[in-house]
Amino acid sequence: MDIMSLTAVELGKKIKEKEVTVEEAAKAALLQIKKAEPQVNSYVTVLDEEAILSRAREVQKGIDDGSISGSLAGVPVAI
Repeated sequence: MDIMSLTAVELGKKIKEKEVTVEEAAKAALLQIKKAEPQVNSYVTVLDEEAILSRAREVQKGIDDGSISGSLAGVPVAI
């Protein structure tokens, strides 16, 4: 399964159903950014990979214990 080919809602559902972890989704997003960024130059700042993965683990814990919910919980976004 190519995580980056899923819609945000599809990915959120797979995270909720424990088919994909938040960390896997974050890593896939970071890999896509690294591949495309030299050509598209669309980001001013990309946070350090460890910072993103650390936050992904925190979010996963919240999803697992029920304190974080919602159809897009754990889905990576860019602003």
